[in-house]
Amino acid sequence: MKKYRKNNFIVSIFKVFLIILSFSIFSIRAHAWTITADFELGTIGQEAQGPSGFTDALSQTFYSSENSHSGSKSAKVIFPKDSDCWPVCGGTIVYHTPLFHDDEIWVREYVYFPPDFDFTSHPVFKILRTARILTIDNSPRGILSILSDDQGRIVLSNEITPYQPTTNVYFSRGKWQSIELYVKLSNISPVMRIWKDGILVIEDRDHKTMLEITDIVDKEFGTYIFTYWNGGVPKTQYAFIDDVEVTTDKPLNVDCKGNPMIGPLNWDRAKACGSPAPPQNLTVK
Repeated sequence: MKKYRKNNFIVSIFKVFLIILSFSIFSIRAHAWTITADFELGTIGQEAQGPSGFTDALSQTFYSSENSHSGSKSAKVIFPKDSDCWPVCGGTIVYHTPLFHDDEIWVREYVYFPPDFDFTSHPVFKILRTARILTIDNSPRGILSILSDDQGRIVLSNEITPYQPTTNVYFSRGKWQSIELYVKLSNISPVMRIWKDGILVIEDRDHKTMLEITDIVDKEFGTYIFTYWNGGVPKTQYAFIDDVEVTTDKPLNVDCKGNPMIGPLNWDRAKACGSPAPPQNLTVK
């Protein structure tokens, strides 16, 4: 009995130590940071990594001048038929620092899918993954993501809870589109949002994005763009990526509901959201 009580005491002390350690970690967080990739400095045909590209471009991702959203270059991603695309399609952006409970992160990319792009997958194609959550002893809990279903619809994916709703909004084909993900890392007041072209597609505040206050985001995993295709790519095809931004610094732009977001380049809120409705039922005295 005494041994049991002693063990319980040791466990309790260890838990207190973890809580103190987590608050110590929070107190030494680095300042907010921003990482961008516009792919302008790369050499055409080489893997799209370097000063203006990914931290790590996978072997089927190249600097290209065939199609760009801004400037003259972008990253072209080849999806080989029947490949699961791991680890050959897409690229990675490593974070400057890890992230902790109550931190926020925004990730925006421009992506172009050709008019005949085939999203067929079983069940999903992974578009953008960010915030790989680890326990304090580095055991993985899951990742927070934007996915596509086999029809090309936008899917929110929270592997922490887990929760994976499919929206009624489709990725566009034949045009550049801004896709953005926001995460507040919390087990008390979590938030996930997805925007397409600055318009809020889905918001979730009901499902934890961290399980414990001692959890941490893996900085080396960072943000993955593309990288996995469940069921294999239906045909050899390609897409383009441009104007990627990842930031922990609250953006100045806001969406139609007033939520901070990186937003599309040259975001015009008044044009996108319309003028405020005039006040109703006023009485002039």
